[in-house]
Amino acid sequence: DSAQSIGFAIPVNDIKDVDIILLLNLDTSTQPGVAIAWAQSIIQDLSYKNVIAQGRSVQATTKSGFRLDVVLATPISPLNPRGPVWIPDRDVRNWVVSHPVAQIKFASERNTQTNKYYVPIIKIFKWWRDRLPSEDAKVKSYILESLIAECFLSEPLSYAHGVVSIFQKIYEKHMI
Repeated sequence: DSAQSIGFAIPVNDIKDVDIILLLNLDTSTQPGVAIAWAQSIIQDLSYKNVIAQGRSVQATTKSGFRLDVVLATPISPLNPRGPVWIPDRDVRNWVVSHPVAQIKFASERNTQTNKYYVPIIKIFKWWRDRLPSEDAKVKSYILESLIAECFLSEPLSYAHGVVSIFQKIYEKHMI
């Protein structure tokens, strides 16, 4: 099996950034760009090295180079703060539904089902994605994770085998 003979080392435990979901009581009639600009101005006042507004978050970089992606969120139901949330999306100029708690639970369960291969393979794919030469070729994390979740259903023989089988399934499902 050629997938087993591929040799590469990727530091899957070396975290350079973290997503922070900031759960607030926000008015979703506020334009998403205004909400993100508001968060950016507050975070800039905290003396981070670099603070950049992104499509759905504000990225703050510490002096040591560690990145924090701060995502504003407001519960769809105030009675269920761990349920789905509204997140401002500057690019589409609308508030979009997300469910970060369910996404984390899904990833944890899938990781257990695949003998702890799932999360490291996601990190391998993100490492690969981040090194693509064109920004246009770099798929967003959520889309990448969704493709992997759809195509990675069982425990692989190795990390390399898992990566190759995911590429094959993506090709079979979406390219043929």
